[in-house]
Amino acid sequence: MIEGEDNKAKVSEYLTRNPSFEYVTGLGDTDPSSSRPPSPDHLLLGSFTYDPSSASHIQTFPVDPEVIDLGVDVGVVIFKVDSNWGGDFTCLYRVSCSRKPVKSLD
Repeated sequence: MIEGEDNKAKVSEYLTRNPSFEYVTGLGDTDPSSSRPPSPDHLLLGSFTYDPSSASHIQTFPVDPEVIDLGVDVGVVIFKVDSNWGGDFTCLYRVSCSRKPVKSLD
């Protein structure tokens, strides 16, 4: 969630210049409105797919550089899990968000 009037203004300007950005999920949604942020205080940081066959269970995912370049403060990060590889429930362990680049563990 975006906090502060200055940050909200940056995001609003960005979405005005990039009107289709808020609809991009990469998750194969057929309904574009399903990825629409729930309010103007939200910004899609990225869309990621965990690889269960990876050599490491620890995986890192980059945020879109254009979003990083906005330089906005994010107070709350919301994760939307759309699929669990056929499982009945989903558990997320040790989720970490950082402004600093993370060295890949793969």
